[in-house]
Amino acid sequence: MPTLLTWNIARAADDRLDAVASFVRGVAPDLLLLQEAVEDSRRLTSLLGGEVRFVPAFPLPGGAPGATAEGMALWSPARLHDVESTALGGWPWPRVALRCRLGGLTVCNLHLSHLPWQRQAQLRAVAAHRDRPLLLAGDFNRPGGCRLAGFTAVVPAGWSFRRGPLRLRLDAALVSPGVRVAGASYLSSRLSDHRPMLLRLGGGT
Repeated sequence: MPTLLTWNIARAADDRLDAVASFVRGVAPDLLLLQEAVEDSRRLTSLLGGEVRFVPAFPLPGGAPGATAEGMALWSPARLHDVESTALGGWPWPRVALRCRLGGLTVCNLHLSHLPWQRQAQLRAVAAHRDRPLLLAGDFNRPGGCRLAGFTAVVPAGWSFRRGPLRLRLDAALVSPGVRVAGASYLSSRLSDHRPMLLRLGGGT
């Protein structure tokens, strides 16, 4: 049963990236999707083995070495297949979608914009990708996840984002017909303001 872990790691680098790697090692997903990653995420290969891809979305002026751009990353304990990135635009921070294949499934890592019309346009753009079945997952920046025609929303119980007393479910997934999610849950961690989300895929993928 393949497992996916998606996590907004809030620009984790250096020691905090080491801690993220230790957490990931304990979960042992088949595919890791990271949002708000920085260049230092490329070190996951040396920390965990496998293969990592990082794609910058926008620069971080004055960032420390290894953290001069924010973007998206994928990691797998095995080889990553058919990795592609797509610029999605967005204001004030441009967004990038990062796709790969997991067996017969196309997986798209997303960090959507806050503005509703931008968010929906970004979803429509990635859903236009012809490969099916398709799973979209990441930080959707909308409480309770998103809706998209032809896709089923997957939003675990509980919350995934905290800021002070605020608790929101911002991290979610959308799946096309042919994808069965056998389980979805937020995992406990204080390494970021987001909790990681674990998806367990069942038959039909």
